[in-house]
Amino acid sequence: NLISNNYRFTGKIQWALEFYKYSMYLMNRLLEINPDYIDYRKTIYDGYNNIGSIYQDIGESDKALIYFKKSLDIIGLLITDNPVNIVYKHQLSESFNLMGQIHRLLGNSQKALEYYEKDLSVMEEIVNNIPDNPDYRCDLSNCYNNIGNIFKILGDEKRAFENFEKELKITEILVYNEPERTDFLSNLSISYTMLG
Repeated sequence: NLISNNYRFTGKIQWALEFYKYSMYLMNRLLEINPDYIDYRKTIYDGYNNIGSIYQDIGESDKALIYFKKSLDIIGLLITDNPVNIVYKHQLSESFNLMGQIHRLLGNSQKALEYYEKDLSVMEEIVNNIPDNPDYRCDLSNCYNNIGNIFKILGDEKRAFENFEKELKITEILVYNEPERTDFLSNLSISYTMLG
């Protein structure tokens, strides 16, 4: 994966894809030999996400969808084996978000909404369990933004507005508590734009 990342960030996309795919082949072989070793599954999860992200970046959303789905399946297995692991739950949220993004790009707004709502459900659970983590709260506000955007695409301005308001409320608190965080300020700007 390190070689793949290097190729990816130096613009050698085809090489990156080949190394990621070969890495996934090797990791799957190792998993067949030792199916109980969790680190193999975590590496496969990351690898499939990386491959999906490359395909998304180069505009091959159908292929990205395949790899994001594989990644979602892997994190689902990890959650089944470790249902209280907050890192896995957050990765599950990220997987739902990626699936929502890809379906939105493919024009499947209703399917995107389903995944964004699953993402929201997971993030609400995480924030309820760890309420003082601002990064998780930021992710929660992004869920509302994504859902609001889908409702806007679907022509449901009222529900879009409701979700943008929820996003704004969370983001205003984040900025108030940590005014130096540029990511929070950027999100606040987006919130005002969506409501404007």
